[in-house]
This record gives sequence, C-alpha cells and structure tokens, in this order.
Amino acid sequence: MKKVLLIFIIFLSVIGIISLTGLDIKLSSLMYSASNNPSWIYSNGALWKFMYHYGNILPNACGIGCAIILLISLFIKNSSIFSKENKKRIFLALLLFLVAPGLITQTLKVTWGRPRPVEIKEFGGNHEFRTPFEPNFALFGNKTEGNSFPSGHAANAFYMIFPYYVAKNRKALIFGTLGLCYGILMSLTRIIQGGHFLSDVVTSLFIVYITAEALKLLLINRSIKE
Repeated sequence: MKKVLLIFIIFLSVIGIISLTGLDIKLSSLMYSASNNPSWIYSNGALWKFMYHYGNILPNACGIGCAIILLISLFIKNSSIFSKENKKRIFLALLLFLVAPGLITQTLKVTWGRPRPVEIKEFGGNHEFRTPFEPNFALFGNKTEGNSFPSGHAANAFYMIFPYYVAKNRKALIFGTLGLCYGILMSLTRIIQGGHFLSDVVTSLFIVYITAEALKLLLINRSIKE
C-alpha cells in the first residue's frame, strides 16, 4: 500500500509542476498555428490518423480476450495453463481494463468538465483554459464539450502495460515496456491533434499504473503471503 500511496503523491507532484510551469499551453502551442490549414499543424499525419481511428483496437481486443480466456477456464479443470495463480493474473488484466480506462477514466471525463485544447480561446475555441485542479461542473455530463481530462485514448493505450503484471518471466518487462511506448505514442497523437493536454495523458498513465499496482497488491501479493 505504501508503494501505491507514493505513486499517487508522485502523480500529484507531476501534475502540479505541469500546471505551475504552464507546460500544457506551451506544448500545445507548438502544435498550433492560427494561420495554418489545418490549425493543428501536424494533425493530418498518416500515423496520427491511424492511431486515433484504430489505436484502440489492440487494447480492446486484449481486454475482451482476457474475459474469453477466463470464461473458457470455467470449463477446463486440472490444467496447468488455467492454474489458480494464472487465472488470478488474467483476472487482474481484465479488472485493469474495466476499471482504469473504463470506469475511472470515463467517469472523470464526463464529470470534470475540462475543455480540450481545440475548445479554449488560446486555440480558437470559446472556453477558458483550466488546469486539472480546476473542474468545471457546469459541463457535467456534456458529451460534446469539456471531455479533455483525462484522455480515454491514452488510458486505453497505456493499458497495454498489463503483460508486466500478468507474465512471470523476463518477457514481462519487455512487453510491459512496449505497452508503455504504445501509450506514449497514443498520447503524442492526441496532443498533436489538439484533443488533449499533456496533463490529460499523464493522468491517464497514472490512472492505469496506480490501478495496476493496487490490483497486484490485492490479487497477487496477498495470495503469495497467504
């Protein structure tokens, strides 16, 4: 539990630094030009379009795959593949998918009311810029505006770190690192397109990371002690 609390404190510190230094606006400004068509200079890049439209397919497939594997395990007994420990790890991956990019991220998006970069006055929009510490509950439940914090695409992509918590061999770190890189690529995509600020995607990373560590503590570490 101490590790989870430490990560949460680090998260608040990082978001605080981003807010105090104005990194959200500064970074997004590098992607924007009012005289350019489109205004978000690099948004038409093939890679960014591909990631936006198709980047969620892989994490969604993995999350659904975990559910299918667990369902199959109910009908197969006495198999080393579906040992009690393996099922706990797959269950962890499924819960991580449902809770982090699912429940937590989507709940915050529709309640926090933070305008996206494309929606603020600095970048041609109608809303005032808000830091992550300034929720705007006037936009509560609005599905077309104020859905910047946190990033759903980034949270979904950062879910791909799940092999680090599921696998038990050296490949766990390799696949976990690849998952982190996938999340960073999606985060860059959303910043370039004016869909999210830096603090939005950083929050998505920490939501997944903190949730994964908490689930590991509850499902894996506890069973080892028992």
